[in-house]
This record gives sequence, C-alpha cells and structure tokens, in this order.
Amino acid sequence: IVSAASICAKVTRDNALRTFAFAETGIKISTDFGSGYPGDARTKDWLRQNCDSVFGFPSNVRFSWSTTTALLKDNGHAFEWEADQEEEEANQSKLMSFMTAPQ
Repeated sequence: IVSAASICAKVTRDNALRTFAFAETGIKISTDFGSGYPGDARTKDWLRQNCDSVFGFPSNVRFSWSTTTALLKDNGHAFEWEADQEEEEANQSKLMSFMTAPQ
C-alpha cells in the first residue's frame, strides 16, 4: 500500500510540475527544472540560476529543502523580520505564563 501511494504521489507531482504556471510575472523563468527533486543535477542548476538574493526562489520551490537553504545562505541577503521577532517574544511570554504557578 505504501509503495502504491508513493507512486501515485510521484505521478501526481510530476503532472502538476509539467503544467505548473508561475505566479511570478515580469520575469522569465525557465521550465527546464529537471525532475524537481533537489538531488537532480538539472534541478540544482535551475535553482542556482533562479535564486534571487532578496526574494529567494519562485513559488514552486520548497524553501525547506537543504539544497535551497544552502543556496540562500550562500547567495542571499540575511535579514530578520521585526514582526517575526515580536511574535516570537509574545509566544515566549505566553509559554512562560502557562508554566508559572498562579500567585
């Protein structure tokens, strides 16, 4: 069953990539991205060619892949969203209040 599900997922993914329409407009993005898997040499070349130092990758790329993370680390501009820091501090405060015994 697991093997069948894996094959179905791959076929579905391959079809989705074949007909994928980029949300990004105003820039030319090649659709020759190979298999789409991060271990594929054509995919890695495509990622290198389409890595923007500020915005990262087009919308069809998983930023969580170690391949994309490494490319962004090497070629991107590091920054921190102030809103993310505020949210993290608020969440930390909620966690601490949950763990503190009422007075």
